[in-house]
Amino acid sequence: MLALIIAACVWDSHRSDYAWKQFEDRVNAAGLYLGKDLLFPSLPADNQNFAGISSMRVLVNTNEFLSVQEVVSSLSDEHCVHQPEGLPDRFWYTGYSWTAEDVRQVLHSCGAAMSPEPEVTPQGNLQFFEIFEPQFQELKAGLERPFCQFWTPFEMGPQINTLHLNELYKMSLLLSARAATQLSMGRSQAAMEDQIFCWNLIHRMSSDRTITAALDCESCFLYSLQPLWQGITQHFWDKDQLTQLQTEVSRFDFIRSFKRNMLFETLWIVSLKDSFESVWVGDAVGFTIEKLHLSDKMLDLLLNNELFPKLIENIPTGWLRMNLINLADSVFSYCDEVYRVDEHRIVPKKTIGLIRDFERLYENSLNPDRLIAARFKDALFSETIPQNSARGQAFVDMAGIACMLELSYLDQKKYPETLEELVLPEGVKLPTDVITGGNYIFSISSASFQLYSIGWDDRDNYGRMIESSSGMRDWVWPPSDHHPTL
Repeated sequence: MLALIIAACVWDSHRSDYAWKQFEDRVNAAGLYLGKDLLFPSLPADNQNFAGISSMRVLVNTNEFLSVQEVVSSLSDEHCVHQPEGLPDRFWYTGYSWTAEDVRQVLHSCGAAMSPEPEVTPQGNLQFFEIFEPQFQELKAGLERPFCQFWTPFEMGPQINTLHLNELYKMSLLLSARAATQLSMGRSQAAMEDQIFCWNLIHRMSSDRTITAALDCESCFLYSLQPLWQGITQHFWDKDQLTQLQTEVSRFDFIRSFKRNMLFETLWIVSLKDSFESVWVGDAVGFTIEKLHLSDKMLDLLLNNELFPKLIENIPTGWLRMNLINLADSVFSYCDEVYRVDEHRIVPKKTIGLIRDFERLYENSLNPDRLIAARFKDALFSETIPQNSARGQAFVDMAGIACMLELSYLDQKKYPETLEELVLPEGVKLPTDVITGGNYIFSISSASFQLYSIGWDDRDNYGRMIESSSGMRDWVWPPSDHHPTL
């Protein structure tokens, strides 16, 4: 028996070493990296690094008192999108411009306070924004630095240190609100500068390379379209401004960035294998004991046996590597099939089917090579992640098309009847719907125009903006202000 146990341990170590070497080769062949030193190279000098500005450096969260168990637990948690509370209900993608009261809500949600408060008018709100002017100036100067690498403790994993993301989200939201305020006062050039400033901050958020960063960027981007939409529906932008705004908004690629961040976070998790062996071994032993359905007496004898701790210490851990390899391979395959960068598509039904395939393969599996991998379903195989990626890209596309339509309006004093009639600059193609692969659905309204994608339910709900009780809703670039139909 002892010989069999020793042979099993040797076999487990040998096969996992071989599998790990093959896995490293696959990672390198894909142009990706594995291990702390490659995933987190030395930080650039502070004066060359956007993350080196003082307002970013003070947001480092070392979490010195977190246990390894808490860190491991965080790795399998579902990702949450940071969003300040108390934001306006009126929002551009339900067909509303922000009023001075709405902008004041944004200011309050971001912690602005003055005593006495200025009057709730555009002028009063601009006075309120002066509270944040030193931070705006520092961030703007920081954007000139060529690098952006946030300092994140490798051992804490990808879901712990998010304070810098929260801060950039807040500042981007404030810039969106200030741009909307500038527009309401007829200051389109100042509004455009704030709009582009905001988008550049969102790009800096994305450089964090985590899934949380990708989700936060998409959420923040939706708010950032408020002034762009208001300026188009009210014909505030001139040709040069629209051309510049179209160029800047087209820099966003949420399909590519979500895929990149998914792969990076997975490799980060895999690279933490040595730190978390003790936690995972203990969990696996507990799981195995539970499956054996031992009597209380037998369980007591096992746990109180003086040899039990030594047995735990000498349990082979090759199967842990196999879990991480299987997890990473599943994520790589999933990302290639879901995030179709070259096709500019994410297919909902295909995505949902792949998630179910993962569940069938890993959940309730007694295969020791799959015991741990199933825990990461909510963190890495949540439907919300590709859904938000597709939604963000749809609005990137529609924002760019909206700029082209408004440019056509400034030339022709009317909108084209169809997208096919839109005259495009040489070399420019209309983006296709990220869901269907065809054109976005376009129609002329009494006020302006409407664009929409059929959205994640993969059904044409005829431009429905507000989600129904059954979850049906399209992703809509609405015409000018109106009360949306329920």
